[in-house]
Order: sequence, then structure tokens, then C-alpha cells
Amino acid sequence: MDNGMRYTAVMWREASDKVYRIQTNCPKVIRKLQKRTTTNKCVWTFKGSTKYFVVYQLRYNKPSTARQGFLRLTCQENLLFDADGDYFADLGPILDKNDQKIKPDVFNNWERAKD
Repeated sequence: MDNGMRYTAVMWREASDKVYRIQTNCPKVIRKLQKRTTTNKCVWTFKGSTKYFVVYQLRYNKPSTARQGFLRLTCQENLLFDADGDYFADLGPILDKNDQKIKPDVFNNWERAKD
């Protein structure tokens, strides 16, 4: 895998008020979402591809409940959000076994989410 890749998770709200989607490439988050009976797997790429990710569909009654659920799912204390209200969690680098260098990604349009 590429050195610059990172484990990430992004949650956004669909047109329907109660429907949210979570996109992630983190195996830990994917396992948690697969255990839930209330999630639907929408989109995924093959593991051998350069940009592996899975998108799940969930339902939450309120945006505050969705944010709290995303915090618990990703085990993060702080989330980033953009102008559209999408939440982002940076879950750490994907390290290459042969070359342990980390190339940080730049997220210019994200801000810290406030409680």
C-alpha cells in the first residue's frame, strides 16, 4: 500500500433527514459496522485496489445522536467537520511494512467540531 494513505472515516447526511452514510477504510470500524443489524453496505471497492473503502448506510433520529454514534464508532474525542456538516475522523496512518515513513495528508477545508 501507499505510504501516504491513512485510515479515515467520513459521515455525511443524505437528502432524507434520518439517513446517514459512513465511508471508511479502517478495518476496526468496518468490523464494528458489519456486526450491526441496522446497517446496510452500499458501496465498496476491492481490497487489492489502491483506494480501498466501504460505505455503509445508517439511520439516526437526530443529528446530535448521529454525531455521538460516530464518535463512539471511531473511538475519537475530536472530530473535524466541513462547511456542509460532514464529519471526518483521522484514524492514523497506514504504514508500509518495508518503509515506516509517514506522509501526512492535508485537510484544508476541515475544522474542529464543537460539542
